[in-house]
Amino acid sequence: MTTVERDWGSYTIIADGARWTTKILRIKKDKSISLQRHFWRTEHWLFLEGRGLFWKGDMPKALEQKSGMAVWIVKNQLHWVKNISPHTQDLVILETWMGTKLDEEDIERITDETIIPIE
Repeated sequence: MTTVERDWGSYTIIADGARWTTKILRIKKDKSISLQRHFWRTEHWLFLEGRGLFWKGDMPKALEQKSGMAVWIVKNQLHWVKNISPHTQDLVILETWMGTKLDEEDIERITDETIIPIE
């Protein structure tokens, strides 16, 4: 297994198949992934540890997610998550991609995160 470090934390691909890939995301305290969308895949996230503030395009505002909660993110849907765990705890997410093109390049990052309704 290979772990890739990012400014927000890291991810490790733990398994994959022809039309799916599963990763463990570790997001550092007070860090977030970019507001983004994917054109070729759907994602399923299972929150394993910590607390996250999560938003996707059809939600009126960002909601807290914690261990045991899950979300689906469909193709072309804007989404974002931030670690709001106490102390220095990582937010750990089991992320599964499903689709016909499973590629790290299948991402559009949106630089204006002010569109995320937090409150």
